[in-house]
Amino acid sequence: GSFVDIADQKAAERAIAEAAQEQKVIFEAVSLGVLLAINRQIKRCNGAMEQMFGFDPGELLGQSTEILNDSRQAFEEIGETAYVAIASGELASYERRYRRKDGSLFWASVHGRALDTQHPEWGSVWVFEDITDKRLAAQELQRAKEAADAASQAKGDFLANMSHEIRTPMNAIIGMSHLALKTDLTPRQHDYLSKIQYSG
Repeated sequence: GSFVDIADQKAAERAIAEAAQEQKVIFEAVSLGVLLAINRQIKRCNGAMEQMFGFDPGELLGQSTEILNDSRQAFEEIGETAYVAIASGELASYERRYRRKDGSLFWASVHGRALDTQHPEWGSVWVFEDITDKRLAAQELQRAKEAADAASQAKGDFLANMSHEIRTPMNAIIGMSHLALKTDLTPRQHDYLSKIQYSG
């Protein structure tokens, strides 16, 4: 028989197992949707991703990422833009509308990066954040701003029109009272006309 010291090997195996467990905990603990795709096929995703899209645990595994998109055209556009970016080592970032399992639509902010640009066959990691509420809030804010701008414009138009409508008769009042003051008047008439012209 023989004895071989495998303490270092066992320590390495424990370290690898601990690292894998830590990654799994982090992967599941993050509140954003995370998926690993290889050739646009879902190899792994966390619970937040499944909840975001309304799928049961494990239901997305092995599916094409087309199942997440709201149309075939959207799926193809992402392939033409986002995958070109990550193939060159860049971070692909965009906002797009997606479809849940029940058919409802929502907006997501998406960031993707290749695991290794030298080995695209290893796949890419994608992070999804539901931004539907943020977009709705931004739209409401924009509508409120447009309403305020419209109200301000209406107020300005009203004041401009009123200024014009008032200016014309006031010019006549001031001009005629000025001419009348140059005529023969009683002191009382002169006082009245002076006050009219001053007030005008």
